[in-house]
Amino acid sequence: YLKSTTTLTAVASSSSYSLWFKSTNGIYPADQYLFTQGTNDPAVFIESTDNKVYVMAENANRLSSTKTVNDTNWHHLEMTVDGTTIKLYLDGVLEGQTPYTQFSSSASNLYIASNATPGSYFSGIIDDVRVYNYARSPLEILQDYNAGFWTHFK
Repeated sequence: YLKSTTTLTAVASSSSYSLWFKSTNGIYPADQYLFTQGTNDPAVFIESTDNKVYVMAENANRLSSTKTVNDTNWHHLEMTVDGTTIKLYLDGVLEGQTPYTQFSSSASNLYIASNATPGSYFSGIIDDVRVYNYARSPLEILQDYNAGFWTHFK
């Protein structure tokens, strides 16, 4: 796993988190975190019981994907927050959204492939991690997916 060496500013109003991931074997015997900031606020992980991607904030699951990721393919993930709504995108497609305004107001470290404990490590490869200080548009997310698709599937 990776822990940022500096703290990121709080996710108080608007931001986006983006990454590519690929499971080692498509099997998740326990929940596996793709990233988390601070004390899991926000966090994105793969749930072991249904192999879907979940967004957690304030220690509660807020969103889940409709698509499962129990395979060994590359997947593009993006989570955006615009001050009123959390959105989850998987492979360029909006998987879900929910109203939310309560993200932590304090700066904190970003953990990649782990939760903040650290633990619940992701078993696979994570690539091209990006954090933006604004909520990216669906078109920007789709463009990144399409551009990265060729890089990750050659």
